[in-house]
Amino acid sequence: MNRKTSYLASNLVAPGVGQLMAKKWMLGGILFITGQACALWILWEIIYPWYMIMQDALNDKDINLSIFNLKRLVLAFSLLAITWLISFADLYFMKKK
Repeated sequence: MNRKTSYLASNLVAPGVGQLMAKKWMLGGILFITGQACALWILWEIIYPWYMIMQDALNDKDINLSIFNLKRLVLAFSLLAITWLISFADLYFMKKK
């Protein structure tokens, strides 16, 4: 396995990991932090509405499903996918070392 293939394979773990292994510190750090922020945003958009629904159910209130914001969830998934694609494209078109 050559270096480029190992960078691409390690990039499957998280966006930016392949760049960090290739010693592209700035780009790798930016992509890694952006990917982790998007993943946390996705978790927040999923867990917080469920928590609020559980609170309403425990307080015997009517359950309101309108607190799910699908647009923000799709935006978070899209940003994560774009970050990952940029990361893979950068490694794929990288010159051989």
